[in-house]
Amino acid sequence: AREQVAFYLAAGPERDDAQASVSVLRRRGWRELLAGTRDAIRSLEQTTGSDTLDRLINQNLLFAYFYAVGRALDDAHYYLMRTRIPWHGAGVTVRDWEALMWTVPAVQLADPPLARELILRACELHGYAPGRGVHYLDGTLFEPGFSLEGAASYPLAVERYIRETGDERIVDEPVLADTLYVAHDELSDRRAKDWPLYSTEVGPSGAPIPYPYPLHGNAVAAQ
Repeated sequence: AREQVAFYLAAGPERDDAQASVSVLRRRGWRELLAGTRDAIRSLEQTTGSDTLDRLINQNLLFAYFYAVGRALDDAHYYLMRTRIPWHGAGVTVRDWEALMWTVPAVQLADPPLARELILRACELHGYAPGRGVHYLDGTLFEPGFSLEGAASYPLAVERYIRETGDERIVDEPVLADTLYVAHDELSDRRAKDWPLYSTEVGPSGAPIPYPYPLHGNAVAAQ
């Protein structure tokens, strides 16, 4: 004879919250929960016509969706981060370029409303110092070091979002306007006096660069 056993686990700020969630899970039943989870994951998957490319895109999309974005238990807000994997040494930190040019575009493929919220959330938490360095997920500065790519990632992320979704109303958000002005000022301050080039301190990975006017950073800034 075969028997099936289901374990229901929940977390919450208080014990009562977790117990209430477990009660709901039990009421719905594991079969309904499993089917709903499978359907939700399938709805995120993208198709290009190439199995190899689909596998690569969906692996990165699902990682971005489930590991590079988290929703806090205490305030229910979304947070961008490098990874939610607990054993990663830099998991609770954020680099503008990675968050806005890697994570947000991946999420945008499957969930444009969430991508919109993440862009605005990035502006709210990190837009006071675009490109200035690595931040903790709550916006506190972790490691200073100006990056051209980081400062430019804010207008680029907004431009890509508008182009692919047609949602121009995002520019009416005050926090977005404030961030774009700050990003523009940061880039303007880095422009050389005698050449149309912009200087930086670190590359997209955070590593110091040997020359102040990098090709990649200036190509990004030129957009």
